[in-house]
Amino acid sequence: MRKFSLLIALVAAASISFAQEEGSGPDATPPTALQNLDWMVGEWETESFFSWGGSFLPLVATMKIDFDGQFIRTVGSYDIGGFVRTESYFIGHDDFLKEFSGYGFSNYSPKARLERGKVVDGKLIMECDMWTVAGVDGATRVTTWKGEDDTLMIKQEFKDELNVWEVAAESTYTRKKKDGAK
Repeated sequence: MRKFSLLIALVAAASISFAQEEGSGPDATPPTALQNLDWMVGEWETESFFSWGGSFLPLVATMKIDFDGQFIRTVGSYDIGGFVRTESYFIGHDDFLKEFSGYGFSNYSPKARLERGKVVDGKLIMECDMWTVAGVDGATRVTTWKGEDDTLMIKQEFKDELNVWEVAAESTYTRKKKDGAK
């Protein structure tokens, strides 16, 4: 028992020493695959339309996208015809599987949305497992790509009851300028 206690004390001391060394600690540099998506980083906004249940609703959205350690983090607010959905979303990359993984947390869903995807022809395409938002079960696909003139293009699709992808929104996000200037 004394040897075990001594071992625990040595491990604790080494951990404290390791944590106190300047510049030491685990590497939090994003994987290269995520660094290649740096064109997504920024503060973005759009005014567009969203198709829901046969209606076209106005969409007003803002997003802040940045690197958070080994992830890309998006914090967004999406007003869809007065229905305001907020979301925090993290994208990581699995170098072994050579695919991206996304985890979305929405104020209108009781569980996380799990996605997987790849970059195809310069577009990040993420598809999710079934999830529930606002009481509706469904699968979604989100395609994101760099637009012209410093814009971010996002296409959102839902699978219909026939298992066919239907476009709900295709929006052009413009980069927010500092101090509110356009």
